[in-house]
Amino acid sequence: MIGETCIIGKHVRLYQGVTLGARNNMLDEYAASLDEPRHPMLEDHVIIYSNTTVLGRVTIGHHTII
Repeated sequence: MIGETCIIGKHVRLYQGVTLGARNNMLDEYAASLDEPRHPMLEDHVIIYSNTTVLGRVTIGHHTII
């Protein structure tokens, strides 16, 4: 599963069962949902192996293997 605000760089390999998702919805003081990106960012040449879950707005740096 790849979340809608996920950013994926060039030459990225995602194997079977990978989840790139959000942790939760960000809310303002009136409990209205904020439209801020909440999915991971993958830089170039990243490899993520099977059944890995990456949650939240984190950056996975270039040439990283998870």
